[in-house]
Amino acid sequence: MNDNRHNPIARMVESLQLKWQETTSQCPDYKLIRWLVQREEVDIVNGFYRLESSPYGSLPEFFLVLFTPFEKSEEAFSRRLISDWTEMWKQDKFVEQSGIEWSPEKWLKKSENSSQPERILIEMLIDFQSNVCKKKQTLVFGLIPRSIGDLELFNYWIIQIVEKLPPEVKLSLIDHKGKNYLKESFKYFKDKALTIECPDMGLNKAIRQMATSGDQNSPEINFRKCVFEMADGVTGKNETHIHEWGKKALKIAQATGIKSFLASAYLIYAGFLMQLKKEESDELLDTGIRIGEAAMKNEEQDALGVLLQLYGYKAAYQSIKGKTSQSCQWLLKQARLAVESKQGVYAVSICRMAARTAKKAGEYEYYNESLKLGYHAGDELSNEELRISEIKILAYYYAEELRNDKKTAAASDIYRRMQEIFGKSWDEDIPSFSEKYGQSVPDVKESIEMLNIK
Repeated sequence: MNDNRHNPIARMVESLQLKWQETTSQCPDYKLIRWLVQREEVDIVNGFYRLESSPYGSLPEFFLVLFTPFEKSEEAFSRRLISDWTEMWKQDKFVEQSGIEWSPEKWLKKSENSSQPERILIEMLIDFQSNVCKKKQTLVFGLIPRSIGDLELFNYWIIQIVEKLPPEVKLSLIDHKGKNYLKESFKYFKDKALTIECPDMGLNKAIRQMATSGDQNSPEINFRKCVFEMADGVTGKNETHIHEWGKKALKIAQATGIKSFLASAYLIYAGFLMQLKKEESDELLDTGIRIGEAAMKNEEQDALGVLLQLYGYKAAYQSIKGKTSQSCQWLLKQARLAVESKQGVYAVSICRMAARTAKKAGEYEYYNESLKLGYHAGDELSNEELRISEIKILAYYYAEELRNDKKTAAASDIYRRMQEIFGKSWDEDIPSFSEKYGQSVPDVKESIEMLNIK
């Protein structure tokens, strides 16, 4: 066993491995299992799954993990799982090196022409367990959807799948403490469904300790201290504390002479104030944008990521204030910068957000512009990149607008292109832009991770 005494994250993953063994050994004939976690613990559990699904896992089971989102169709979800599994298998270097001859391609072809893709998925899992896993080795099929569009349907899908799985195949999921999103499916299977409560691992304390250790004269270390202090201010709703440490962060960044670093300081300071809906964040964002644009002209290495985030935060602030038109303008500005910088997948995601925001507010000029810009942002992307993007949604509604404008040939071209990439049933799980939607305050954690402030 590796010596992980000085690696708190590794020790946490080891504690999850022990917890898993302890729980499953008490009921080896379980059919369904979930981790019950706090929001901040999800990354550690993901780390557990990633380790165990790699050649370096230590548990006796074979772990297969997918992050496929669940929209609003059980059939579409099963079909997408098969597609994502196939793509992951083709790109796995370990598979190539190991000489495993099993191929998912035949199951992908079957699913494209089947009206019961969930049956194909079950057959695929059974075939995998029989031909890839060791003799009598349990296959744990881990699902961590990036998003769930309908919890009731998702629970129903879980029940339908798990009922048909053989004893050698288990389904594993993540649920949230205090929310219990999967209670219906776990209630249904009673004693055949196991719940593992994630132990208190002191995650936040460990991350803070690692992030602020090292050279105490380093501007990066001292800046991280300011970030954690501002986060404490948000938790305690202490605006004075946020301002105190936000100003310290600005001084530290300014002293480095690096414009992109200073722009990021304004971004994070403003972001924490936005969590408390404070108007001072708007002026901080404007200053950060001016500095970020200057950093872009100087071609500073981190300027692009910072400026994209600043535009996104500005859009969110305008949305919070009910200024939908201005919010759309900033989102489109963010998307254009992403396109110019060859960040096509990111541009597609931003345009989807802009289109939904505009549609909800009746801003049809921005709605149409978002659809067009987002769809054509995919022109320079490979099919593999498009499959992990949100291009389908934009393509569907862009084609709809083209048909309304009597441009049927252009709409047909879009349908043909999407079918080539996603298959004939590409449009069956498209969510509606009329769903309840509003732009929330961005998570400051996302900006911190993007700037490598950990």
